[in-house]
Amino acid sequence: MTLTQLRILFLNFFNKHKQVNHCVYGDLTDYVAIPDKLYYSVNIQYNNSTVSGKYINHNYTITVSDLMKLEIPETEHSAISNCMEIAKDFITYLTYNDDISSVSPSIQPFRQSTGDITAGVVLGINVQLFLPLNECGIPTNL
Repeated sequence: MTLTQLRILFLNFFNKHKQVNHCVYGDLTDYVAIPDKLYYSVNIQYNNSTVSGKYINHNYTITVSDLMKLEIPETEHSAISNCMEIAKDFITYLTYNDDISSVSPSIQPFRQSTGDITAGVVLGINVQLFLPLNECGIPTNL
């Protein structure tokens, strides 16, 4: 599975999720600057990749957010709780994908008041894939 295939997989999941109304793949700073987002909103940011043995690990930061009202403290907890459910759905989806060897997530709550006042979760996720021997590209008879 390539980075492009993972991008498509991630975008398809969030675009078809019944609670998600807006999904963007790209840098978080560009995402924050987008006006008129519909919430629940998701930003998917690719960070880096590492190789360990016969596996490649792709690291992403996925931000799931909703609007909140500062004058009503309960809205922060509600936004975080609901965004956590979306993140858990995504983790479950990846865990049961046969092309993915393993998924290592970490989830942190956040509150942000730059631009829209939002709360939600930041999902740090490591997706591990098996590195198959590509006989078309790798010389095997040296």
